[in-house]
Amino acid sequence: MIGVTERLDLAASLRALRRRADLSQRELAERSGIPPSTVGSVESGRSKDPRFRTIERLVAATGARLAILDLDGTPPVPLDTEEWRDRGGRHLPAHLDPFRVTWEGTGPVDRFGYLRNRLIRDLDRRDRAGKQLSDLNYEIRRLGPRDVTTLAAIRADPGLALGDAPPAGGPDPTTEAGQDRARLYLRDPSLCHWIAEEYGTGRVLAHLAVRLHPRYPGRPAMVVLEFGARPEYRDGFASILLIAAMCDEAERCGVGEIVAAPGGRAAARYLRRLGFRRGPRQRLLTFPE
Repeated sequence: MIGVTERLDLAASLRALRRRADLSQRELAERSGIPPSTVGSVESGRSKDPRFRTIERLVAATGARLAILDLDGTPPVPLDTEEWRDRGGRHLPAHLDPFRVTWEGTGPVDRFGYLRNRLIRDLDRRDRAGKQLSDLNYEIRRLGPRDVTTLAAIRADPGLALGDAPPAGGPDPTTEAGQDRARLYLRDPSLCHWIAEEYGTGRVLAHLAVRLHPRYPGRPAMVVLEFGARPEYRDGFASILLIAAMCDEAERCGVGEIVAAPGGRAAARYLRRLGFRRGPRQRLLTFPE
């Protein structure tokens, strides 16, 4: 097996294969359909960059075959998406881990989404490989109608603020009327409010609130209402896993762009640090006029 820093001696390898097959250069040329001059040029090393198909035919004529192997000697497994094509009939970008997306408001749509951020892709691949993030002391979960108390704790905790803007993610459930509005907020099917919650204590380490807006022209938009994290968790997995949850939901719903709500500029700047961009036909971060 050839390592990363080693270079295959193609001429010596082909001569060894020809000797094992007990073939002369002329016989090898006849079997492979390659001109004898080309065979001699490859074996002598004069051909510095022979065509891959030429080498493949020469090797096959000796009864051997070419193979591409990982460093552990195993062949690479074809992608599950190998047969997928875009509308132009081209392969999808393999390194972006494409997957099909639908939006429940319009039914199944033949559309593809991508995990564009490298950190999120690495987490997604680690999860699909069955490797658990067992070193984390928290879990990511979505708030539900019974989490009014948790929402109140988020509102009352200045350590979860990101930037100077006031929270835009929902009502303040510190009053009786506010609790009723908070229950309606948490029951809203277009709303997703995720938290990174510490095991055992229930302490919120980071949170992210977004809302789907299917009324936008074309593909639906997802509005980032609020994103906050404690300073020690802003550059760690807690924030990244929240963003991963948002991306999963966006891809599942066929979201065309992500919009930062007024007052969410600090969150937008943070998301751009994680790889989100402002530009056409991408997962956008734009600001309503």
